[in-house]
Amino acid sequence: MRGLQKILVLIFAVFAVTILVTAGTAIAQEKLFQQEVVRLTAEDGRPVPALMTFPKDGMNVNGPAVIHCQGGPGSTPLGGSGPWIAEGLASRGYTVVAPMVRHADRLFTSNFDDMALDVKAAVDFLAGLGFRDIILTGSSFGSITTTRYLVKTQDPRIKANIHFAPTADMNRSVPSRVGNEAYWKAVAEAGRLVSAGKGMETVVAVSFTHAAQIWLELWGPASTGVNSLLFPQIKQPILLLLGDIDARTPIRSKENSLRLKANATSSSKVDFFFYEGGVNHSFYPVHRQVIEDVAKWLEGIGLGPKPRVKTEVVTINEGAMGEGMRRGLRYSPASGAKQNGPAFIFLHDWTDDAFKGPSQWLGPALAQAGYTAMSIDAIRGQSEILRSKFEMSDDIIKDWIDYLEQQGFSSVVLEGHGFGSLRASHYVAGTQDKRVRGVAYLAPARDAANWTREGLGADQYNKAVAEAEDAVRRGDGDSHLIQFKFFMPPPAPKGQIPFHIVMMANPFLSTWGPQAPTVHTEQIRRVGVPVLLLAGSNDTFVTEEFMKDLARAAKAAIEFIWYGGGNGADHIFTGYEARVTKDIINWVQKIK
Repeated sequence: MRGLQKILVLIFAVFAVTILVTAGTAIAQEKLFQQEVVRLTAEDGRPVPALMTFPKDGMNVNGPAVIHCQGGPGSTPLGGSGPWIAEGLASRGYTVVAPMVRHADRLFTSNFDDMALDVKAAVDFLAGLGFRDIILTGSSFGSITTTRYLVKTQDPRIKANIHFAPTADMNRSVPSRVGNEAYWKAVAEAGRLVSAGKGMETVVAVSFTHAAQIWLELWGPASTGVNSLLFPQIKQPILLLLGDIDARTPIRSKENSLRLKANATSSSKVDFFFYEGGVNHSFYPVHRQVIEDVAKWLEGIGLGPKPRVKTEVVTINEGAMGEGMRRGLRYSPASGAKQNGPAFIFLHDWTDDAFKGPSQWLGPALAQAGYTAMSIDAIRGQSEILRSKFEMSDDIIKDWIDYLEQQGFSSVVLEGHGFGSLRASHYVAGTQDKRVRGVAYLAPARDAANWTREGLGADQYNKAVAEAEDAVRRGDGDSHLIQFKFFMPPPAPKGQIPFHIVMMANPFLSTWGPQAPTVHTEQIRRVGVPVLLLAGSNDTFVTEEFMKDLARAAKAAIEFIWYGGGNGADHIFTGYEARVTKDIINWVQKIK
């Protein structure tokens, strides 16, 4: 009996341990991601189903996202390496979209340009959600898909390019599979069919099966799917990964990957990870290691997951009937961690608002660094500009500084973009508000009257001023409309960028008139706080000469950064977002 008891106890113990082990495994395998199928649409109208995989706690549109193109031809987002790549990266904080590139369901008739439309649909989808940093990845055949898209579009939204098991050049891969004799026989047959007008009717089935014309475009001697020729044209950082078993095949040899790495002469960074110990085409059994390596590589180039941002709509000065109401967007750290000081107030350009211009990326980026940033409607777009004197923005700026002070912020930094920089200068010069710790000027506006006179021409400018002054004398300053169009003066290309001013006479004179307080080189002389000046060589408003004039005019501590060269910054700092954010934070830390 005692023996039976011992056996039962042993069985129970083993059963209990089994339950614990099973429960532990379930916990260890708990999904850290969510998945949904989304329906995209390519520019040619084709539906593009896509599998979207994102972190369990939701997408972070202020962080990077990934587009993964499957291998094939003929594969779907559920095949090959796609699922574990998407799930692994989503578990680490990335949002991943895997579009069903049309070589899956339109295998016989889809060429590279068709496939690029599907990739673009995914890029547009992520950009529409708010993602600014997109990583384009591809497995096997998907490697060619990504390089073709990058080279064809030079899409600035793509910030890095990753190749899992990249293939050799398409016109070299088929001969390596079937031999030169069979390859050239297929080339001749496909050419004959195309010449006979049957290129899209008759299928060629040599190694891969396509309509004759498509087979030639993808695999023929004149194929544009030639990674060794495409790689030199890619500027983004590139990562290549390959397993040792996969490397034994001619179309994915280690030598091929090393050659591609050497050919990536325009890329800012190129790395190659080679996995040994029996690693196959889908990187089994080192999935976790691969995801860890990819995540570390992305982190190293500044594309790691970003802290989440809390975005709030803030309303101030709202009366019983909504009169005096002002709204702005407040960005702050979502973690609830102690926020850095000072707070930032972003003043937008001429007809922009809180949703336009650099504030879209600068506000969230500052919040990720621990700051609170406000993006406000200084003057509400064209409708309010029509009737608002320039000086009106002073009261608006003060109201927002008062709000932040009530929230516990004893100091602020004003950030002015374009014309918003003039508003910042005028406010600080006129009020000497001690709560303003510094002013950051992003592509600051030039002296308003001189710029308008230069674009409109002296005669037309003087005529517009005389018309406005006459309306004021008649008592019609707030009802007489002044409007005119002109092409922006240099550095804008001559006769190419129109500018339209529509304002009542009083607001016109207070903003663009010869006596208006919008001479920036005069206003900045009275800004007695540290100043940061930022602009670049591809700006159509600002010249380096004017930036130097502005720097010389300022009496306070000046830091001047010029993003120059042939690929210098434009007016909204496209491609310079990370550098601008870093430069502003470094400057603010100096003036604390």
